[in-house]
Amino acid sequence: MSFGQTGRTSTPGFFVVPNGTVVSFFDVFNITGIPAGGEITVMADDSATVILNGVALMPEASMSGNKYAICSDFGIGCLAASVIDLPASVLHEGTNTLDFEVAQRNAVSFGLDYAGYVNDLVPTPESSSAMLLGLGLLLMAALGARRKSANGAA
Repeated sequence: MSFGQTGRTSTPGFFVVPNGTVVSFFDVFNITGIPAGGEITVMADDSATVILNGVALMPEASMSGNKYAICSDFGIGCLAASVIDLPASVLHEGTNTLDFEVAQRNAVSFGLDYAGYVNDLVPTPESSSAMLLGLGLLLMAALGARRKSANGAA
């Protein structure tokens, strides 16, 4: 994702995002159940900060000691995906907002790729549901025993 032709240098209309530019990309999503956590995989050129509902999950890679040969040498970059946990304590039932602060540090390409998922909690069955399941199993066992004794008597 980007805000213009900033990825492939051979694409018509390509332009270089100036160094020092930080662009915010937002993704608003809804969770219908109680979230149990999740995961997001992120790649950015040059680097990025990932924020969920106002809580920073991973900061931009430090510029100290970072050569940016292609993109960030460590942290979130474009050579290998960074996997980030989405803690249940930060996710909300209802509306959630992911904020990606993508930083350009060494000219040329600029952009963001991400994919993720959220797990819903499995609801605990009501005690009456467990009782019905148990009664059903007992009934099946009784019918099986009755059938077996009927077949044995013949």
